[in-house]
Amino acid sequence: MKNISIIIPTYNEEENIAKCIESAKLVADDIYVVDSCSSDKTVEIARGLGAIVYQQKWTIFSEKINWAIENVPIKTDWMMRLDADEVLGDGFAEVWQNCKHEDVVAYSIRRRFVFLQKELKFGGWGGLWDIRIWKPAYVQMETRKIDEHILVDGRLARLEVKVLDDSYKSLPIVYDADNRSRVKFWVEKHNNYSDIEAKEFLESSAVVGRSEVSAKVKRFIKNKVYYKLPLFVRPFLFFFYRYFLLLGFLDGRQGLIVHVLHTFWYRFLVDVKIFERNLLK
Repeated sequence: MKNISIIIPTYNEEENIAKCIESAKLVADDIYVVDSCSSDKTVEIARGLGAIVYQQKWTIFSEKINWAIENVPIKTDWMMRLDADEVLGDGFAEVWQNCKHEDVVAYSIRRRFVFLQKELKFGGWGGLWDIRIWKPAYVQMETRKIDEHILVDGRLARLEVKVLDDSYKSLPIVYDADNRSRVKFWVEKHNNYSDIEAKEFLESSAVVGRSEVSAKVKRFIKNKVYYKLPLFVRPFLFFFYRYFLLLGFLDGRQGLIVHVLHTFWYRFLVDVKIFERNLLK
């Protein structure tokens, strides 16, 4: 017995779910798909691969994860969240089997990003620590619409393993015969994120309780430093910091593309929407 169950939150993930479940099988005793009433073949594929599926409509992602923590009837001591567009890194199963746990109740693991077929290693993308493995009785997720974190009541440790995030879906763009574009999906997803962040940027609630240190630092810098800088200026400073000081240029053309998109498009777009909301007050 591997003593770990994996939950996979989904919504219309038919293009990713099979790869994710096959990866999860390498380490999990049981796999649970927590689905927000997908309209594609996500549920059919997941059940065909042996996953147990729960369906319900949730308002926000954090509510969905908290529901899974409290209601999924796992038989193991440990639960792990694996997103549908992620796969486990090499050696994950071996490291987990050899882990002694001691008095730990939750683990952070490295989340690495794949962009245009390249695993990013620099510019702040090279292995963000994220709490993904826990004993359900000791954790909950903040109730936020974006930038939510897991809070832990007990000892938190880091496990030297990783998951690879290759976020991708086809888009229903009728004027483009080849709609299987990661860039189009990235832009669409981050356009939605920018709406949420522009709406909530004044709600700078701090992380309460024990959480991943990097998450606390990231939120502090975002709320107390980045958002104190002038509108439309801060995306340029952010680009300089991540692309040059954090060596983002070492990821080659993919590094250039992702940093331009993330700063001069996404972060600039957030500022535009904040500016617009202020005009409409």
